[in-house]
Amino acid sequence: MTNSGTPSLLIWMNMPSHHQSAFFQALRDIGINLKVCYYSELSDKRRALGWEEMKTLPQGEMFFDPEVSSLNSIAGWRHSLHIIPGYGERFLRQLVSTLSRANIPWMHWSEAARPGLRWWASFPIKRWYARMVNKHAVAALAIGEMARKDFLDWGIRDEKITFLPYAVRGLCHNGERDDEVSEFGRRFKVLFVYVGELCYRKGIDLLLKAFAHIVRSNPSMGLVLVGKDSGDSNYRELAAREKLIDNVLFRGPIKASCIASVLGVGGVLVLPSRFDGWGMVINEAASVGMALIATDACGSAHHLIRDGENGFKVPAGSISALEERMMLYCQAPELIQQHGLRSLEIFREFTPERNAQRLLEILDRARQTVARQEGLHQCE
Repeated sequence: MTNSGTPSLLIWMNMPSHHQSAFFQALRDIGINLKVCYYSELSDKRRALGWEEMKTLPQGEMFFDPEVSSLNSIAGWRHSLHIIPGYGERFLRQLVSTLSRANIPWMHWSEAARPGLRWWASFPIKRWYARMVNKHAVAALAIGEMARKDFLDWGIRDEKITFLPYAVRGLCHNGERDDEVSEFGRRFKVLFVYVGELCYRKGIDLLLKAFAHIVRSNPSMGLVLVGKDSGDSNYRELAAREKLIDNVLFRGPIKASCIASVLGVGGVLVLPSRFDGWGMVINEAASVGMALIATDACGSAHHLIRDGENGFKVPAGSISALEERMMLYCQAPELIQQHGLRSLEIFREFTPERNAQRLLEILDRARQTVARQEGLHQCE
């Protein structure tokens, strides 16, 4: 890492993401010489969830054959600071080893790993990777407090860890409304919205059961579920058993570019996940001024939700806690607007521009550290 000149970054990503494009542009806008290498195409699963293929990649972004032997096809790769998204693929582990042997600076950047058996099965790799980070990496960029704690469990030293969250451009619905959701929402006093895959990990069963308890005493409440049904459970059947057919709309997946038209209709975003490394929909909902409810197993909840100010965090897996917080908005609907305005204020700390500045500050601190170390070596 040099002590002067325009920063040159090479960010490695699994696949192109509309969630990252504004951040990358913000880095270019502040003068960073940026390259982004994608080592796989957009997956069918992401397409099914509403992600859209980028017809043309921005300048400096490219697809890359995931082989270390192909690095020389990237101009300037030896003179860039590399940002690595983890240890999950063999290619990434080889890349980390190659960069470290060549004394080329790199940083780690990721969410927390999903807990459970797979976490423990890959623990030896985590320990190896932590040793590589401690010995060779400039820093470990944690996407939230959950990630920081997870890094520590891998064995990464605390002084190596710094905060770099996900950031998205604020959504703008321009008065646009999803016709189906709008028509459904007009029937209810309060409308809750969920956006994401309908699956066990996301806690859809918990949400439906909590909502059923609410509807028994508050029939003027509605819930919209936006997203592809994973098929791991029959959620429509569960809604029918809980007598929710008239109060729940299964909207299905929509294009990512149309999310604002759905979020703009609802008042409260609910993310009941059993685990979510971050949960970008919380950023998106905050950007359009929604009140927010999410579990403490969602990474973004620890940063974008201030309890009692713009929403609530609830313990993951607790139906009663989820019901209790949703009920507060049913009993006092005026809180929705108050909390939504506060969400807009909090969102300002999570814009792509703020995140680009945050990364620039991290790079500046890293240069100062390198300069101090070089000065000490010269004195020895």
